[in-house]
Amino acid sequence: MNRFTMEINRLSALRTRAYENILAIATCNYPTGQPDCNGQSTVFDGVAWLRNEPGVRDMCILKAPEEEGVYLAEIDMNMLSFIFMRNLAIIRRAGLITLSII
Repeated sequence: MNRFTMEINRLSALRTRAYENILAIATCNYPTGQPDCNGQSTVFDGVAWLRNEPGVRDMCILKAPEEEGVYLAEIDMNMLSFIFMRNLAIIRRAGLITLSII
């Protein structure tokens, strides 16, 4: 649960963390009317590009309004897993990391 005004810098940081780590990040915020809060709960899925789609896609799959409510987002875990594993393979081939299983 968050208790801050969701403004451009906080939203940008969440979007960046999702992208850098190739994971979904969800935040839940108090609605407008609570001290220093303005709703706008979010979900970012961390996938900025898809190979067979032109251009950049919006990683924000949910931005709730300022009002209290129940808001649902569907996260494509198969897509996230595929992108993560593909990027991991690219990094390993480049010799940037080595993985060992103990």
